[in-house]
Amino acid sequence: MTADLCPAEGLADADVGARTDLFEVANALAALLDAPVTIEDTAARVIAFSAGQPDDDEVRLRTVLDLREPEDVGDPRRRREMRARVRAAQRPVYLAGAAPNALPRVGMAVRAGNEPLGVIWAVVREPLDDRREHGMVEAAKVVALALLHARVDADAVARARSEQVLALLGGGVTARSTARPLGLDGRPCCVVALRRAPVPGSPEADVAGAGAALHRAAAALNRHLRQLSPRAASAPSGSTLYAVVPVRDEGAAGGREALRLTEGFLARPDGMELWCAGAGPAVTDAADLPASRSAADGALRVLLRGADSGSGADKPPRTATFDDVQAEYLLLRVGDVAADERLTAAGPLRALRAYDAEHGSAMVATLRAWLDAFGDAGQAARAVRVHKNTFRYRLARLTEIAGVDLADPEVRFSLALQLRVLR
Repeated sequence: MTADLCPAEGLADADVGARTDLFEVANALAALLDAPVTIEDTAARVIAFSAGQPDDDEVRLRTVLDLREPEDVGDPRRRREMRARVRAAQRPVYLAGAAPNALPRVGMAVRAGNEPLGVIWAVVREPLDDRREHGMVEAAKVVALALLHARVDADAVARARSEQVLALLGGGVTARSTARPLGLDGRPCCVVALRRAPVPGSPEADVAGAGAALHRAAAALNRHLRQLSPRAASAPSGSTLYAVVPVRDEGAAGGREALRLTEGFLARPDGMELWCAGAGPAVTDAADLPASRSAADGALRVLLRGADSGSGADKPPRTATFDDVQAEYLLLRVGDVAADERLTAAGPLRALRAYDAEHGSAMVATLRAWLDAFGDAGQAARAVRVHKNTFRYRLARLTEIAGVDLADPEVRFSLALQLRVLR
């Protein structure tokens, strides 16, 4: 989640003081309640906790160690219901039986107006009295203020990072001056372009929803990359998420290295498995990053086209360098030119299509199968499910209809290209 939607998540990017304040609040509240405390963000991640967590509550110990409540303990449905009760309430909520062998909890929602910011949890032995309840309500106000301050800091960091990434993508002298303080000057870097693949049958998100999703993905990718390559950074531009990633090798090898760094991110079970990533070649001069970006865009376009047409067991690839898909990209570009100039099939191919339309024959399919089989009549016949002799007859007939010499390599190439890109 992004800082603007989930402010606590931005604490890692904010100044250390904001985080320290939350730990102080947790310790002060724990002293008041005489109970160990944790503070969570809206994604149920622990962002602060008090000292003296209970040794006899395994769930709480694992929560503090993993910085989130374990999902393999207790009934998930009951946990969701309990969290929903806490988030809907205006006062602390006492909850018993959260998980087997777990002590009771008291949860207090943290809000800024009607906007949820997180939850304070305390492990207790019995319900709170009025004084402790009031203390928890007041603590929630302090936590809300700290989270709002952290949001401002995190937003500023995110904006600065986004501006830096966009400056790098612009290339030229500006990219060089931006790369220097980031430690990227003179280092091979490549651009990775990411976008969510279309899901057949699913409604398209509105502009606001799509923009919010893209910013959430950018924040998540930045967190992921920081663990593997601290100097890498990402930012959205238009409907695409771009990452500038320093690598060891130049060229396509650097692009493959950058894609390996994104594999864990694309494997996340929160919708990122629907995304595709294309990488351009790594360049040493930051001024040349636009070329890497252009190649990354090209690779991504090929991947998205494949994702749109692939289904079932034949799943198309979701990552590729430009070198991996250069041939497919060139065909797409030829198709672009044909579409721009409104070109349609002409000459022999037009004659074959007209003949098929008039006689209900399959001359175009016969030609396509023969070209795809590199002239192997037996293989082509199996592809269209006819006898080899029948196929040979059709092949001879179509050469008469179209008036072509299939022994000519230029003719074969022209027909194959038209079949690929022209309707």
